[in-house]
Amino acid sequence: MPKALQVKNLAGFDNLVHAFFPKEAGNVDFKFASKSKVLQCRSKILSQLDIKKSSLYEADQIHGSNIQTLTKDNHYLFKSKLILKTDGFLTNLKNVFLMIKTADCFPVLFFDPKNQVVGIVHAGWRGVMEKIHWHMLFKMKNKFKSDLKNILIAIGPGVNSCCFAMANPVQSNLVGWQKFCKKTPSEYSRYSIDLLGFLKSDLLKAGIKKEHIESLDICTCCNPDFFSHTRSKKTGEEEGRFPSIIGIRES
Repeated sequence: MPKALQVKNLAGFDNLVHAFFPKEAGNVDFKFASKSKVLQCRSKILSQLDIKKSSLYEADQIHGSNIQTLTKDNHYLFKSKLILKTDGFLTNLKNVFLMIKTADCFPVLFFDPKNQVVGIVHAGWRGVMEKIHWHMLFKMKNKFKSDLKNILIAIGPGVNSCCFAMANPVQSNLVGWQKFCKKTPSEYSRYSIDLLGFLKSDLLKAGIKKEHIESLDICTCCNPDFFSHTRSKKTGEEEGRFPSIIGIRES
């Protein structure tokens, strides 16, 4: 079983579980493999992290900006553990672990060590354009009284500007995006999109400290160790999604 990837900012907390898994760990999305294969992959990952299946919640992921909050008053309502019509969620509950599934979109983890709150979002270009990362910070601040200066953020693998190009993207006309949407020299009608750069810049604008933002800086399209929707369209290789997980263990 491949070792999960972590960031230094979050690795120093004994009760915090966080992980980004490479392609070798297998596909965890039922859309791209049989139920038995997906469950087998999930079982191995949960075993490695010492997490019970009953403690894992996952987002439905519709490429939007909706975020759900799991609390002691409502978490039992999500009996299937699949949170519908959402691309992110947060909680202050112990032994509740949150998972999203990505290929080229960015998995973004949030942690408030003072108030013991964790969050995770599926940050694709649509969600980022709708400020899903700001929605998460807003909910952490308003629901759990998190102070922005304490929040730590980890950004996992995703498609970088070297491989992400669009024809006439709507972002090129939005305030704050011009620096991150540049016309490609070889294909004048297409723009290179630096989604990671925008995310980092926008988190700083929101009030997150620079030293509290850490990214793995891995391009999923360039790196064959990760699933990539963009690369699969070019090569015809089998698609899949890798998991990113965060949660707080009971001390």
